[in-house]
Amino acid sequence: ANYTTIQWIDSTVRDLGKLKKDEQIEVTFRFKNSGTKNLVIENVTAQCGCTIPEKPEEAFAPGQEGVIRAKYNGSGQGMIAKQITVYANTKPAKEHHLTFTGDVQ
Repeated sequence: ANYTTIQWIDSTVRDLGKLKKDEQIEVTFRFKNSGTKNLVIENVTAQCGCTIPEKPEEAFAPGQEGVIRAKYNGSGQGMIAKQITVYANTKPAKEHHLTFTGDVQ
């Protein structure tokens, strides 16, 4: 099997604090391939259309670091909690959930 492991360098839950309504922000989550096989990010999805995640196209060699990026359009008002799901060739879990929160004003 071609499975590896992933280590999240940044917390998988990020509080972005106060955000301006309708102002686009970019959030990043750094990771490292902590296994012995190439890490392949198969897909990155968001729970709603207000958040657009980017999927890295390259494979990450053992020990190599990478970044999951997403853009949030600043829609809504008040407290937000948005989730990004990363699918990769990892064991034991194939899915990794990344969350960012903030207060849109």
